[in-house]
Amino acid sequence: MEEISIKQSKTFIMSNTQKNSWTIFGLSNFSYDILDAIESNGDKVKYFVRNQDVDEEIVKRVPQDIEIIDLADFKPSTDKYFIGFMDYRKDDLLNELLKFNLRFDNIIHKGAYVSHYSTIGFGNFIGANATIAPQVTLGDFNFINRNCSVGHHTVIGNRNKTGPGVTICSLCEIEDNNAFGANCTIIPELKIASEVEIGAGAVLTENISESGLYVGIPAKLVQRKA
Repeated sequence: MEEISIKQSKTFIMSNTQKNSWTIFGLSNFSYDILDAIESNGDKVKYFVRNQDVDEEIVKRVPQDIEIIDLADFKPSTDKYFIGFMDYRKDDLLNELLKFNLRFDNIIHKGAYVSHYSTIGFGNFIGANATIAPQVTLGDFNFINRNCSVGHHTVIGNRNKTGPGVTICSLCEIEDNNAFGANCTIIPELKIASEVEIGAGAVLTENISESGLYVGIPAKLVQRKA
């Protein structure tokens, strides 16, 4: 995949002293986790930008002081920006936004723990009560959901997403575009290729070199990626 050049944020953890306003690209049920994390740091969401059709029930639940606009009407006007949908296929949107030269920051819930010995890229979400242990390397545009744990010396690539309560143990190597179902467990020192999906509650005990869906205890391949 061709690498898309965007500006990296130098902000590691969101400031609790300066009030920032945010524009979030994408609107879904998960947007409320993003909204909660931003507000936990004393910041404010100013805009949600729709880049596709959105269920009207989701739209109705957005607080009235947050404006919803369409992508065609977007103009840079706030301090911070975030790609707020979990699907890893973000290239089309990123290409559209290149002309604005935006910087994508990390959103880290005030209730999360992130070791200062770890390295975090840009555009990542780390939810409430998540733990990022020392010497973790986290790439770009990953979603680490609430109550997740990432063990020490683990390397996670780009555009991965976890459901709530996922445990990734120490010394793992995880590539790109993977999805980890709620409460699944990855035992220590495993390597996981790209475009792998682990089912909810599964326990992964072996390296994965083939893309596809893995479920069960221990997790086994049940569907190869088409």
